[in-house]
Amino acid sequence: MSISRTGKIYYTKSQLQAARQCNALEYARAAGYDLVKHSATSYQLKEHDSMVFTDDGFWNWNSRDLHGRALEFIMHYEGRSLPMAVHLLLETFPQCAAPPSPTSVKPIEKTPFELPEKAPSFRRLFAYLCNTRKLDVEIVQELVNQHRLYEGVREYVAPDTGEVRTVHNAVFLGLDDQNIPRSGFQRGINAKAQKTFKRDIWGSDKRYAFCCPGYTGVTAVTVVEAAIDAISHASLAKYLGEDWRSRDRIALGGISAAPLLHYLQEHPWVTDIELGLDADAAGQTGSQRIKDNLLAAGYTPDRGYHVKVSTPPAGKDWNEYWVMYESPKSRP
Repeated sequence: MSISRTGKIYYTKSQLQAARQCNALEYARAAGYDLVKHSATSYQLKEHDSMVFTDDGFWNWNSRDLHGRALEFIMHYEGRSLPMAVHLLLETFPQCAAPPSPTSVKPIEKTPFELPEKAPSFRRLFAYLCNTRKLDVEIVQELVNQHRLYEGVREYVAPDTGEVRTVHNAVFLGLDDQNIPRSGFQRGINAKAQKTFKRDIWGSDKRYAFCCPGYTGVTAVTVVEAAIDAISHASLAKYLGEDWRSRDRIALGGISAAPLLHYLQEHPWVTDIELGLDADAAGQTGSQRIKDNLLAAGYTPDRGYHVKVSTPPAGKDWNEYWVMYESPKSRP
């Protein structure tokens, strides 16, 4: 690994070119990922079945509309910087143009949970969240002050041109009871981008959900799929004159019940649970499944728990509804 006098990792143009040729399927095998046969020429990642590796060395993350070879996989999925990804591949595959068989490569340790670098200012973050997504600036500022949200920067290689680019993302964090980040999710904040970058930070403990918190000790929680939906729900409550801090709002990062069950274990005083997942078929199916999981886990009416399903009055999710509602021309 080449390190400059300032302590930064660097690579040469030829090293970058070699790393870009590395086979994604061979890397996944070498790194110890659990792969499941998908077809005669492809494999699925067991922990994310929408991630498919093909024999020709490419991968496609169908649910995120992302693709590439080994270099892009390490950056998008593992959250490595470009220099770290290049050197990891060069160390793993000394002959990148013809990767060795999985049995001959060196074992690789799993990537630890490492947060992206913070941007010098959060100007783009506030512009995107408060202007494009119409979120309440006071609530966004409070989340930034609580270190639950910040603007991160990352480098990536454009698949079409090979150009190294720097982009800015919103980073939403899931904190433990000591306010230590345990999970994170990055979302692109370029409103003009054709494809939005969305990715969990590798090494995240997905039990820890992003939370837009209310007062300490509140007994109610609203559960949504995405962090922006949680902030939208709070923004709507504030606009309607309600005390938006009267409940917690957590984002599952999908439709799994695991983050909610973990949240309830850490907040045993919360008894009022509102499932506000998306209004589409997947969201409503997920709401029913989570409700069943809650009952199976003992969160039942006879024990004082109240669970209800609530969907946005219009639009697919709470942000879509909030943007519609916030516009004077479309208010009901």
